[in-house]
Amino acid sequence: MKKIISLLIILAVSAFINSSAFSGHHKATFQYGGDWVNTTVVANGDYFIMVGAFVGTNEMVREAGEVIITNFTCPGIFINGVGNGACKMKLAGSEDFYILDWACDAESNCKGKVVNGTGRFEGASGELTWVHNGGFGKGSGTFLTK
Repeated sequence: MKKIISLLIILAVSAFINSSAFSGHHKATFQYGGDWVNTTVVANGDYFIMVGAFVGTNEMVREAGEVIITNFTCPGIFINGVGNGACKMKLAGSEDFYILDWACDAESNCKGKVVNGTGRFEGASGELTWVHNGGFGKGSGTFLTK
């Protein structure tokens, strides 16, 4: 009898660990395209700085298959190839949005942190990584909503 109870406990714990709370249903992949607008550049010799806004569209696919299309505006600054900024990721056809705080190194490897949002994105969190390539990019990470 003790063996049966122990086995049932092990099965229950395994089922809990494999539930959506722990199994990674918050994982996502994404791809985007856009262009820099309203840019200002100051350069001389080895020094280069650019400020502007990257504007475009992002398609995110969550692990469970949900597709989230956002239009974004990302004010940013690049100094000698290293960039920092933030994006307002607005759900297409809605006023709901989340904020993505990002940084890119000189080789265009980027990381971002999801910082809350409004509407369906209220309480959103996560971390994303991607490679930016001439106005386009692909990446993956975690994206959690309430």
